[in-house]
Amino acid sequence: MGEETKIVARIEKNSREQVWIGLNQWKDQWYLFLRTYIPSLEEPDTWIPTKKGVSLAISAYPLLREAIETLGQDLLTEHEAAVISKSKTQEVRLGINQYKGMALISIRTFMEIEGEKRPTQKGVSLKTEFYPQLKEGIHALGEAIQDL
Repeated sequence: MGEETKIVARIEKNSREQVWIGLNQWKDQWYLFLRTYIPSLEEPDTWIPTKKGVSLAISAYPLLREAIETLGQDLLTEHEAAVISKSKTQEVRLGINQYKGMALISIRTFMEIEGEKRPTQKGVSLKTEFYPQLKEGIHALGEAIQDL
């Protein structure tokens, strides 16, 4: 049972956070992910993953790609571009949210709790100015999936 990670893109949010886009093999299955990484305090020039991120089966890639394209049509207005099911109780929502007057790209896992879908801490947010890098990273993800 091998585990492997392939990083296809990195988006530098600021000096303390990057969003990495890639593929991860776990229990002989491949998953795509978008995850926040932070600098290691112990090892300079080393970035470590946080719990903030989302993962999906690679079979969800076409839905993710389409959602990213839909997001790009309107980066200013708050809206939900897509909902991608992960399981009976979990889904990933992609959209534009407003926070303190700023439009942010939000990719977040929601979980059903007491019959209602609620946001979890698992997700990433990016300023809309990073949309071109996100779109490019998602395109690179598709190429990496074809190479598996």
